[in-house]
Amino acid sequence: VGLKPANPFGLFDMVGNVWQWTEDCYADNYAKAPINGSAAESPDGCMRVDRGSCWLYPSWLLRSATRERNPADFRDVVMGFRVAKTLP
Repeated sequence: VGLKPANPFGLFDMVGNVWQWTEDCYADNYAKAPINGSAAESPDGCMRVDRGSCWLYPSWLLRSATRERNPADFRDVVMGFRVAKTLP
């Protein structure tokens, strides 16, 4: 942890540990995505977006923009979540 240089935002270790679950429903593109920061939802349920890749995948997939999709009840040792806090 913290062994590599920080990214341009001063953050360390942002990708490569586990895939990160998001609240968003998966879509092929962002054409109908909310622009107010809320989660993309679907009235009929959906596949949830996971981002960032993990230690098990090749290095070319280690990008925060990498997206995959899985059912909301999917479980695996390479899935997790990032704890976040809104700053004042």
